[in-house]
Amino acid sequence: MKKTLTLLAAVIPLFLFGCASTQVVPADIQYKEIKGEDYLDEYLDKLIEQSKTYKIIDVYISKIDDIKQLIENPKSDFYMEIAESPNGFRGRRVLANEYAKKMNELDPTWAERLESVKNDKRYNGHYTVYLYFKEVGNFMLGTETIGVIYDIEGIPTLEKIAADDLAEKKAKEEKQLADEKAKAQADAENNAKGKAIAKGYTYHGIEEAEQNSVLFQGGALEKGHAYYIKGFTPAKYSPATVAVIMTLFGESNPVLVSYKDQKVKADVMNASSLWGEYLPVTVIVTADTVLPNRVVVLGIVE
Repeated sequence: MKKTLTLLAAVIPLFLFGCASTQVVPADIQYKEIKGEDYLDEYLDKLIEQSKTYKIIDVYISKIDDIKQLIENPKSDFYMEIAESPNGFRGRRVLANEYAKKMNELDPTWAERLESVKNDKRYNGHYTVYLYFKEVGNFMLGTETIGVIYDIEGIPTLEKIAADDLAEKKAKEEKQLADEKAKAQADAENNAKGKAIAKGYTYHGIEEAEQNSVLFQGGALEKGHAYYIKGFTPAKYSPATVAVIMTLFGESNPVLVSYKDQKVKADVMNASSLWGEYLPVTVIVTADTVLPNRVVVLGIVE
C-alpha cells in the first residue's frame, strides 16, 4: 500500500503538468519570465539549465505548420516558430501539438488569425508564449530537447481585429482632417502675407501658384502684377542673380532675377542657404520694368 501511494505521488504531478501545460497555465508552476530577444540570444542548453518553463514576452510568431495536416492526421507533429521578426530571423521551432488541438476545439479560426496578422505590428511581436522543455525522439534514432507551447497570449480575435481596423481608420481620417485644416490655415496666413508684400500690384495668390510657376519659368510675367511663387531656389553658383523652381521631380531651367532691395535679398539668402546649398522658399515676384525676361523678388513669404 505504501509503495502504491508513493508511486501515485510521483505520477500524479507529472500527469497534471502534462495535461495542464498544453491547456492552461497552472498556478503552482513558476515560470521564468524572459524577453523574446533575450530568449533567442541564449543557447538552448543554457536556457534549459536555468529553467524548465519559460514565459517569453514580446516575441514574434513567424511560422506555423499547416493546421489541415494536423486535423487530417492528429498523430502528426505540429510546429510553430518563435522569432525576433515576422520573417523568422533568429527563430526557434517549438512543438505545439496539444496546444493546436485545444485551440481547434475552442476556435478553429485561431491559425488563420495568426497568419493574417503575421505582418501587423499591432499584434506580432507582442505575443507572450508559455512553454516547457521536453525530450523527443527515441533511443534508436536519438533524442533532442525541444520547447513545447502550452499557451499563447495576445492572439487577436476577429472582433478585435475589426475594432482595431475601424479605430485606426478613424484615427487616420481625423489626422487627415487636422492636417488639411492646419494646411488651409497656413496657406491662408501665407497668402495674406503675400498679398501685403504685393500691395500696389495686381496679386496672383496661392490659388494660382501652379500657373504662376509656369509663367515664371517661361518669362511671361506681366508688369504691374505680383505672383506667389513656391519652390524658388537661388542657383548654387550664381545665387544673387539666378534662380530655379525646385520640386520633387527636379528643377526648372535657370531664370535671371534681381531683388527689390538689399533687405529682401538678405532675407532670401538667409532663409534658403544651408551648408553651402540652397533650399526652396516661397517668394512674391514681379516682372522687371526695364530689363526683359528678368524677375524682381519683392519679398519672402516663408
